[in-house]
Amino acid sequence: MSLNLKYADATNHDIACPNCGGINLHHSLVTAFWRETEDADYGLQVASGRPDESPRFQDIEESVKTTTSMAGNPSTRRDGVEIRFWCENCHALPRLLLAQHKGTTELQWATPVELSPEKK
Repeated sequence: MSLNLKYADATNHDIACPNCGGINLHHSLVTAFWRETEDADYGLQVASGRPDESPRFQDIEESVKTTTSMAGNPSTRRDGVEIRFWCENCHALPRLLLAQHKGTTELQWATPVELSPEKK
């Protein structure tokens, strides 16, 4: 799925939801992955934010969790970042991925975009 960077105007750089095109996205969990060395199976994974993307869990406190696992890293060989969102309009749960690959940084939406449980 390509990244939809539709802007409202020259000064407004809102990212559009890849499911419905709406701009009411809320990021809820950010996970960063740092490898010890290239291709390493371990490193540092830090996840910060609300564990569940859904606004129905407003009473769950935000948290920071760390591990050495690289499971879920958007980069197969180097560092990566995953930002989880929930869409206010269609209730999709898109994930924006940044991955390092051979000296470049790739940016894409993860597929598929799922709808939150309360709206399926």
